[in-house]
Amino acid sequence: GWRFSRAPPYALSSFYTDLLLASTDVASGVKSYGSCLYEFFAELVRREARGLRDPEGIAGVVPATSSMPTQVRLVEVAITARDRAALALDAEARGDFREATRQWGIVFNRLL
Repeated sequence: GWRFSRAPPYALSSFYTDLLLASTDVASGVKSYGSCLYEFFAELVRREARGLRDPEGIAGVVPATSSMPTQVRLVEVAITARDRAALALDAEARGDFREATRQWGIVFNRLL
């Protein structure tokens, strides 16, 4: 959903997203959806959106995006999303839900 909320939408491959989630602990354990989002963005940035090897070997290396320029832009946007998600989680922990909602709005390209 995040890629479609952007204007314009980013060409983040859903297969890549699935592989990233399956190959990391992002979705493991009991945690909030917000925490999962933060960890996803952090992992995407950490990996610099580099391709992932298909564990079955069918697709070879699965790219995050269709080209190097879009990959670079995706990382830039993911850095902002990661940082805003961290601010939103901090605001939630403080009980400042208005600020948390504002920060999540920025992550999802909705200025509130």
